[in-house]
Amino acid sequence: MDVEFGQSHSPFTFPNFNNGDVLISIPPSEIYHLHADVLRRCSPRFMGRLLAQEHAANLAKAAERAGAKTRFKLELEQSRDHPNGIFDVDRYGRATLSSMSPHDFLSSIYETAITQHTIDCWRNLFGTFYNVEPDLKGSTLQTVLEKCVRLMDTAESIDAAVAVRPHVDNALVRQGQLLYRSILASPIQWGNLALRVHSPTIFNDAVIHLVGKWNALVKKDKKDMDPRLGAVCERKAAELYRIKGAAEMRVAGHIPSDCWRRAD
Repeated sequence: MDVEFGQSHSPFTFPNFNNGDVLISIPPSEIYHLHADVLRRCSPRFMGRLLAQEHAANLAKAAERAGAKTRFKLELEQSRDHPNGIFDVDRYGRATLSSMSPHDFLSSIYETAITQHTIDCWRNLFGTFYNVEPDLKGSTLQTVLEKCVRLMDTAESIDAAVAVRPHVDNALVRQGQLLYRSILASPIQWGNLALRVHSPTIFNDAVIHLVGKWNALVKKDKKDMDPRLGAVCERKAAELYRIKGAAEMRVAGHIPSDCWRRAD
């Protein structure tokens, strides 16, 4: 897929742009050449901090004339808080960054086991920054859900959830009746996820099921809810029971004509 960027970017193919000024590595073999302004726009807080001007390499004039563009180098590191790892800027050897080959670059990275799930997540995430549809397909709802949750986890780790939420929502809603039967079975979990994904379709369906059995829920169930979900359900349940009470009063006040008392 070709992506055009106007005057500041030449049309090339994701994930390697020859005018990309950010070199990203995910061991053992994933290399990306992306654009700092795109990364900062999609992740203003996290990437905006990493790709600050003080972290940029100063390219020599000879390197610029030779076509060197890379001014930032990001490496994926293991993180206790983020299962899919977290990026940090390489603050060492920036003077030789422009002349470093991908092979030399990879050989300098620590050897660690990076799962295919992690590689797929980062590729999907960076792809959404360039309007590339992420691969969230699966043979079962469980597979699709696992991919969606991993992608959300990865995006949230760099404050870029807004870039993936529409894709995750669409991938889940495409599951049709499989999704709605699952919401019926676990409305609390799906309601919490709907808030995270900003999915009105999933949220509405979860609220309908929760309000319908609100009085049957135990305290633990209500405690497991996101406070925002609980507040909506409690308000809707109160409205429902007011409507129900009014309807019962009207039914109770209705006497069929066969039951009317007559003089004879």
